[in-house]
Amino acid sequence: MLYKQTYFKFYDDYGDSILEMLTPDELMEFMKGMVRWHQSDIPPETDNRTLKMAYQLAGTQMVRDRDKYERTCAQNAENRQRGIAKNKGQDNSQSETVINGKKWQ
Repeated sequence: MLYKQTYFKFYDDYGDSILEMLTPDELMEFMKGMVRWHQSDIPPETDNRTLKMAYQLAGTQMVRDRDKYERTCAQNAENRQRGIAKNKGQDNSQSETVINGKKWQ
């Protein structure tokens, strides 16, 4: 992956649905787990049912946000290439952009 998102969003909605149901110790474990998940792409494992539910709620949104970020970066790269080609007088509208071996049209 060429574009690595270096942050993840923590939404206000989590306060109502997640943070209120976690103890302080669970909250610390949850935050550490989310950071590790974001860094490694490996969901945390736990036997705690409350934490499992919290990871499911926040983690799936984190993955959707990251996927959207990667698609946006790829589209921006393609747009830059088209703009460069247009400025040089070349029509590159049908060309493919390749990022890390992955073709984007």
